[in-house]
Amino acid sequence: MSHAIHTVVTYQNQKTITADIAAGAIHVFSEQVLDHGSYRSVIPVESFKVSFDRGHAGLLELTHPIQVTGVHNCVRRVVKPLPGGAIIE
Repeated sequence: MSHAIHTVVTYQNQKTITADIAAGAIHVFSEQVLDHGSYRSVIPVESFKVSFDRGHAGLLELTHPIQVTGVHNCVRRVVKPLPGGAIIE
């Protein structure tokens, strides 16, 4: 059974972006940029939450903190279903 995964990305400025991602699909979230006038910086992702309906087992929600600093475009996570739940790799 395939699932659509509802994802909420939270940036360190507390702004959130959501997406519904089909099972097996790849989604790239946009960067949040802060303009300082003479230069720009990227606001890091703080965490993301995924949720999907498991039918008779109900809604599953997982929150995953992001602990990467100083590197651009390096966060890649895969949500894999497990019996009775899921894992984020």
